[in-house]
Amino acid sequence: MPYPIASNLKAKGDYSAIVYKEGDLVIAEDNEGKVIAKGEAGVDDASVIQSAIDNISAVGGGKIFVSRSEYLVDSTLNARSNIQLISEGAVLKKSSNIVLLKIVDVEDFRIEGFVLDGNKIDGNHIVYCENANRVKIIGNAFKNPPNDGFMLTFQVVPSYYCEIIGNYFDGSGVTGYDAFAGVPKRSIIAFNYIKDSPWSGITAGVMEDIVIAGNIIDNPKATGISIDSGVAHTYRVVIVANIIRNAGHGGINLGWSKNYHVYDAVVANNVILNPAKSGITAFYGRNIQIVSNRVENAGNDGISIRGFDNIAISDNVVINPNNNNNSEYRIADGIVVFADELTGYPDDRTHFIVKGNIVKDERDTSQMLLGISLHFDTNVPSYLRKGLVIDNVIEGSKEEAIAMVNEAYQTKGWKFADYNITVKNNYGFITENSGTATFSGDGSTTQFSIAHGLVSTPSKVQVTPMTEDASGDFYVTADDTYIYINYKTAPPSGTDNVKVSWHAEV
Repeated sequence: MPYPIASNLKAKGDYSAIVYKEGDLVIAEDNEGKVIAKGEAGVDDASVIQSAIDNISAVGGGKIFVSRSEYLVDSTLNARSNIQLISEGAVLKKSSNIVLLKIVDVEDFRIEGFVLDGNKIDGNHIVYCENANRVKIIGNAFKNPPNDGFMLTFQVVPSYYCEIIGNYFDGSGVTGYDAFAGVPKRSIIAFNYIKDSPWSGITAGVMEDIVIAGNIIDNPKATGISIDSGVAHTYRVVIVANIIRNAGHGGINLGWSKNYHVYDAVVANNVILNPAKSGITAFYGRNIQIVSNRVENAGNDGISIRGFDNIAISDNVVINPNNNNNSEYRIADGIVVFADELTGYPDDRTHFIVKGNIVKDERDTSQMLLGISLHFDTNVPSYLRKGLVIDNVIEGSKEEAIAMVNEAYQTKGWKFADYNITVKNNYGFITENSGTATFSGDGSTTQFSIAHGLVSTPSKVQVTPMTEDASGDFYVTADDTYIYINYKTAPPSGTDNVKVSWHAEV
């Protein structure tokens, strides 16, 4: 710390100004020791800090160090361009119904190392940003927010190229708004800890060129991370390696509006534990990857997708979905892919891959209805199609491991092939199988049956004789359980003399 005590304040290093308390005074000095402003501590704190900001801004900007103490802020502090406001624990505490700090119409502003205390005074936010470029908010603690305002918000005119890194947000003891709302564009939001948010953790109506990475979000009253309203399209969002625990609604949500889509998003390597609703939801858009996430104990679905084209859901782990014990498909399954028409496109197109996921119900009494649920809706109508469901591991479904469902009537049983959907190689849902079968002929038996182990009647069956006595004239039939080899003339008597190889696919 450059200025641990007041007596060292003359050694200013590379700071352009300092603010500190001494006795009953709050003082701002420039780097030559000249007093910029001073006033009565606890009364004039905000005006002295603002004077330091304005004076250094007037000479082209620089660093201002605020010595560790508590400063009561009764009038809004206004950021200026090219200012770095630095501390090692100074408390800026609201003492009236104001915005504590406005970062509006500025460039290259940085605030680091402060405690920003809303003092639970209603009526305004703690930090408000608008039309600001290259803002850095790093290593601060936000606490005691108002019931009717945000801790940090970017609103109205977008801001760009911002970094929100390593901050602590504590919304304990209040009700109301999100911890962090209105995300800036082309920006990074990383390694923040958000605790007890009065509503969602990180939320915005629209996002563009955003990385949200490595944040820990504990106990938000609503959703952990959300794009939650439709006013414009969202483009290029990467949500990676966040931990979200005990969300009062969902874990991660992408989009709500059928008219405003989410494009080119990646949701990867997040850990979502105990959300009250679904773990990951995505509504309406194109080109989405949901990869290598872990969702445990979701109240509703583990992962739920609706109205998307070109989507890959791969290598996720979903454990114990439907903790709310719902009885309807789409809110009670492991992974759900739901067709819906995309506004602006000529048809309800859906190209999708669900691959390499692990979906399990480990409870003593299973509550997950379907492991992977593929939905269409004859009321719209919309039809899921052109997809692959391959190489997944599914265990513990209360009903089927994988099924196609009519959303309107909550009925299932449609054939995947009718919708250009390939389902194969899934553990817990056998759609292809093969082997050998050996029988002993008795000269009179003309039908031999093989248990195929498939989830339903195969549509393709191949039987190849492997012994001479098995090579007679025969045809093949099948049902839900067996393949039947029907000989026109019974094979002769013998021991293990009728041997065939077989392959079957649903």
